[in-house]
Amino acid sequence: MVDEVTRITREGWGERLGGSFKGIVVGILMVFGGIGLLFWGEGRAVKRAKVLSEGSAAVITVAASGPSSGNEGSLVHFTGRTDAFEPISDPVFGVQSDTLKLHRRVEMFQWVEEKESKKKKNTGGSTETVTTYRYKKKWSSKLIDSDHFEEPSGHQNPSSMAYSNQTFAAEPIVIGDWMLGARFVAKLNKTEDLRVGEAELDRASEEVRRRATVADGGFYLGDDPSSPAIGDLRVRFDTVARAEVSVVGQQRGQSLKPYSAKEGGDIALLSYGAKTSEEMFDAAKAGNATLTWVLRMIGFVIIMVGFSTILRPFAVAADLLPFLGNLAEKGIGLASFVMAAMVSLVTIAIGWIFYRPLLGLTLLALAIGLVVWLMKRAATNPSSDKWSGQAPTGPPPPPPAG
Repeated sequence: MVDEVTRITREGWGERLGGSFKGIVVGILMVFGGIGLLFWGEGRAVKRAKVLSEGSAAVITVAASGPSSGNEGSLVHFTGRTDAFEPISDPVFGVQSDTLKLHRRVEMFQWVEEKESKKKKNTGGSTETVTTYRYKKKWSSKLIDSDHFEEPSGHQNPSSMAYSNQTFAAEPIVIGDWMLGARFVAKLNKTEDLRVGEAELDRASEEVRRRATVADGGFYLGDDPSSPAIGDLRVRFDTVARAEVSVVGQQRGQSLKPYSAKEGGDIALLSYGAKTSEEMFDAAKAGNATLTWVLRMIGFVIIMVGFSTILRPFAVAADLLPFLGNLAEKGIGLASFVMAAMVSLVTIAIGWIFYRPLLGLTLLALAIGLVVWLMKRAATNPSSDKWSGQAPTGPPPPPPAG
């Protein structure tokens, strides 16, 4: 069985040039896709900011003991300790817990393919790519499809997993007389490991008892935990315990549900520990700002890669001499970065003009200033004797006296 395979592929200059021209369409789609993402992201950010501003002005702090009829439909905030009435269990593996949530974590021992490529340019524009595929055995919670491996022979993984990850949650989860809706329950995510033993195995299903052994605080389904084989499973558990939390949501009878804002969004906040409503809304606003910048960076990168793909035929054409191709690639990278920066600024500015005109016009002015500065720089440098490489004109200087 070979656990490392090397493939060498060669591509001629004409094939590469033709492929790069086909990639122009993909590049154009990427540019417009990035522009669309940026515009949508600015709208999302403004809408979320308005929703949070509306919420912070409307929220009232109430008692954690339970709802009051006078606050029906209101946006409320309180701090209290989560609780549940009945233990929860995983009936297949016989695991029980007097907590809020019980998570079953399943991993399978599988083959994993790792790929490494090195490309070499040849004089004349052709390329030679050496790709090495390495195969290793690892534990993974996801089923890995070995049919698409470069060398599937001897590296086959099972086509399915007998057991999968699963979450068991107490119902209802409460704070005093408040019942938490599903959105709030999903935010309860502080986990603690739960070790299991023979007592749990005795309560498990017949199939599990027949196949499993207790190992390292969990269950092992296979012959030897110290020497795992492809297809072996290990099953571990963790829980979400009762804790003090602070919440912001809408009172609906005895339940706490997401609050529907007039701006069209909703509010469902949960934080561990005792937090004021101001602290919770400040954290939500900071999270909104972080997500906005993440979307901006993603949009910018998509646009930059799009421009690079559009301009790639120039780099391939220059690859007839590899050193010229390398210079062209650097120039295209710089040009793509500058164009993506300008397009991103303009798109964000237009988005803000559409949603918040004052800030949008400021950003648009910055983008225009950048374009004007680049144009002036480009127009000035070529005329300089220092860079043009041309000899100065006019009569030669007179010889020195004496």
